[in-house]
Amino acid sequence: MPKAERYCGKNDAVLNECFDHLNNVEVVDVENPEQGTWQVVVRGTAIREGNADGYMQVSSIVSDFVLTESSCQIVHPYKAQDHLECEYALGDNLEAFVTFDKKTFVETGDTITLSDGSGKILGKYAGNALAGNRIRIKSSKLKVELESDNDNSQGYGFEIRRIEKVPFSIAPLFLSAIKSRR
Repeated sequence: MPKAERYCGKNDAVLNECFDHLNNVEVVDVENPEQGTWQVVVRGTAIREGNADGYMQVSSIVSDFVLTESSCQIVHPYKAQDHLECEYALGDNLEAFVTFDKKTFVETGDTITLSDGSGKILGKYAGNALAGNRIRIKSSKLKVELESDNDNSQGYGFEIRRIEKVPFSIAPLFLSAIKSRR
């Protein structure tokens, strides 16, 4: 089994300060991963002293690659009177953060609607309102619908660039860490 190393800074050296040894928190970057199903196993000793959050060990996975497993393929730009639907499986017991591509755009009269696995509408967007935005989803599925009216102006459409999945049990910790960095 290959050893994993965490690079930080300019990604040209393994630096000890990249690791949080006090809290036993590590980050593993995988270069050139193979496409397919991956399993992450977290092993360690729970530190009971000073750990008020339930002695937990957690792993979360983030991919920086363009999503390839979606069966949804939309043509850019989309066509007039198109109704496009794409569904993305986000996993159970996870909170997801979905980032849309910066090119995401629909013309006047066209809309992009996001809904969860139960059909509840999470938001309806026009123009470039989703472009580059990171949306928080608390559902096992995300449905994205693009509705085009019957005019001659169409935009790029939508594209999802990244999906981050975080277990519900650590989502409050994860969110507070993000807020403290801003």
